Amino acid sequence: MKQIKPLIVILCLFLTFPKVSFGEDINTQNSKKECIEQKSLVKGNSLAPLVRNGSTIAWEPLSCTKLPLSNETIVILKNGSSKIPLIKIIKAIHGDRFKIKQIGTRPLWYVEVNGKLLKNSAKVLYKLPTAKARMLQLYEKSFKGIIPPNTYMVLGDQVGGTTDSSRFGLINRKAIIGVIIHPSR
Repeated sequence: MKQIKPLIVILCLFLTFPKVSFGEDINTQNSKKECIEQKSLVKGNSLAPLVRNGSTIAWEPLSCTKLPLSNETIVILKNGSSKIPLIKIIKAIHGDRFKIKQIGTRPLWYVEVNGKLLKNSAKVLYKLPTAKARMLQLYEKSFKGIIPPNTYMVLGDQVGGTTDSSRFGLINRKAIIGVIIHPSR
């Protein structure tokens, strides 16, 4: 039986990785030993109700997966200089058109991708406060509202934003460490 590795939470959902080295290029790690399914225990609610606190997730390194990186894929990504990675949902991929728009007079901003307002797993619209919307607006302006090649918008499942693209911007494919196979068990 495989050992379940614990997850740590600091403002959002995080994972520890027994087989992925942060000092190496993820694409060079493709030995048979590293391509086995990994399991991690979730501690935190960043992706609740999609992935609940206390559930076990199965994932595999990006270099080993046959799963496509598409909208709604749950991924594990590097968290800046921290060794504690994040788990997020891809909400926009290369070529997708996106806008950050205010609807009405309230200081809330909505995320639109390919003409549709984004919703979380519970079908609730993402409503970002102005500070979080500004980060994505910078990318919208810089890239003329189109996600560039090898780039993704990733969000948590909390509609007000978490430590995700609303905080750190769009991510490069190189930041993705793995893909969730089974969200929870």
